[in-house]
Amino acid sequence: MQRIVGGRRRTIRREEDRKKHILLDNYGLLLFVTLLLLLILSLTDAYLTLILVKECNATELNPVMAFYLECGSITFFLGKFLFTSIAVFIFCVFNHFAVVRISLAMVIIFYLSVVQYELSIMNSLFP
Repeated sequence: MQRIVGGRRRTIRREEDRKKHILLDNYGLLLFVTLLLLLILSLTDAYLTLILVKECNATELNPVMAFYLECGSITFFLGKFLFTSIAVFIFCVFNHFAVVRISLAMVIIFYLSVVQYELSIMNSLFP
C-alpha cells in the first residue's frame, strides 16, 4: 500500500525496490529539529571549550581540535562547525538507516553530556 502526500509518494512501491538503498529527499520536521539540536550542541561545546581553555587553562582532549585550537580561536570554531556540518549532512542523507538514527541519538546524548560537564566545571569555578 502506498501513501501519497503532497503529490509525492512516501513509500517505495515495488518489493524489490525496498531492498535497495534509495535516498529520498523528503525530510520531516523531527529530523530538522534533531539535526539543528546537534549543530547547536556542537557550537555550544566549542564556545564553552574556548572559555575553559582561555580562563582556566583547560586542555582540549581531541587531538584534531587541539591542533585547530593552537591555530587560533576562530580556526577552532570554524573547524568545529565544518566537521559538525559534514556530520549533519551525512546524518540527513542517510537518515532512513537504523544505524544512522541510533548513531545520531548517541551523538546527541554524548554532546548533552559534554555540555553538561563543561557547565558543571564552569559553575564550580565561577560561582
